[in-house]
Amino acid sequence: MNKLESTIRKSYRLSYYFWFMATLWTVIFAVLFVFNSISIKKEFFSLAHQEANSSFNKDVVYRRWTTISGGVYVPIDQRQLFFSCNDN
Repeated sequence: MNKLESTIRKSYRLSYYFWFMATLWTVIFAVLFVFNSISIKKEFFSLAHQEANSSFNKDVVYRRWTTISGGVYVPIDQRQLFFSCNDN
């Protein structure tokens, strides 16, 4: 019986180590997944913020140029006259 008990104990140890390593692997994987998700989210919002600032600055520059140039002037030709007559 001593040999059988020894084999059973080794089996329990292997089972214990297996479940410990499986749990450790799962925890490490979950932590890395959460860290990566947070990192991607921060990067996404950073890029969106940069694009929004770029678009806003483009609009500001265009509006300043328009103001300095005296506004936007569109001469009336036959096409604009046609559209203004069909508004009714």
